Amino acid sequence: MAFENDKERVEIRISREVDKNISGSITSEIVKSIAGADIVIADLTGRNPNVFLELGIRFSLRNKITIFIAQNGTISPFDVNHYRTIFYRVVEPEPVKKQISKAIIEGYINDQKSDSLVFETFSQIYVRIPEFCESTSDTSSSKLNAMSWFEYWNKIEKILALLEDPTINGQFIPDAIMGISNGGLIAADLIGRALFRGKPILSLWANRFSRQHENVNDSFWFFDNDYNNAIINIIKNKIRDRNVVILLIDDHLGTGTTARQAEIYLKTKFDNSVDILFIPLFSNRPEYIAVVEELFPYNYNDGKTFRITKDDFLKSLCTKASTFPYLKEISTGA
Repeated sequence: MAFENDKERVEIRISREVDKNISGSITSEIVKSIAGADIVIADLTGRNPNVFLELGIRFSLRNKITIFIAQNGTISPFDVNHYRTIFYRVVEPEPVKKQISKAIIEGYINDQKSDSLVFETFSQIYVRIPEFCESTSDTSSSKLNAMSWFEYWNKIEKILALLEDPTINGQFIPDAIMGISNGGLIAADLIGRALFRGKPILSLWANRFSRQHENVNDSFWFFDNDYNNAIINIIKNKIRDRNVVILLIDDHLGTGTTARQAEIYLKTKFDNSVDILFIPLFSNRPEYIAVVEELFPYNYNDGKTFRITKDDFLKSLCTKASTFPYLKEISTGA
């Protein structure tokens, strides 16, 4: 079935729980349907207790789209009477069809509007049930256009899938996993714990606000500080007979300035005896990709190690979000 107006057409597959629920009990299948359905239409006619329990489940799991309908003459309970209810007459189905169609379309178009009291009340609520649903409140997601934790973790899983085979086959074994400052360290820690147990997971601190020494090289002054130098010296003392292999992670590639300084810093401190694989999680600045793309997986070891094309890798960096789940901006910065 299709609902449409002059702006959008939406294909709808209808599942009626009344057809399944012969015994009248609320089963696990009904709960799954309530969680997984993009749209729930609840008929309040008869004030069935099961319907209100199901509504409570729906309101706690999904922020939208839940629509109330009722036959003419139904008195809605106080708890839900402030929500709009579409009233209908059994003998005149066409008017209510149009109203339901309009409500569904409005629910899809208006990304910021929640119709769940639970999600309206708790401004930072986030619910994720794999394969069933993911919902966030207006404040925590839509109004700020924040990335969901689901999208963030999905990206981590894709990076792990990219790294897994070369790691198992011995083609890529990093000596250290380095995350650039806080955002990079979060991702580096998740990746390192999942795939590189026993390898050090370190933060490469980008101090963008003040130079620690007056004689710091202009090309990598973000990183030339006592903290980072101490880490580099420890690695150099442990590995002397070959190139050091570094997996460098950042949550975001902006203008590429930070990543470029990190590259120059590492190559300078390791006397060019270092192999760097750089993986940013996301980027909304394609015009700056070329700044450090020689470090990307499709160029690593002349493109022989990782099975990914340039187009696929660059597409994987795209996101519609403007902030990370921890509210760091994606669209601006270095």
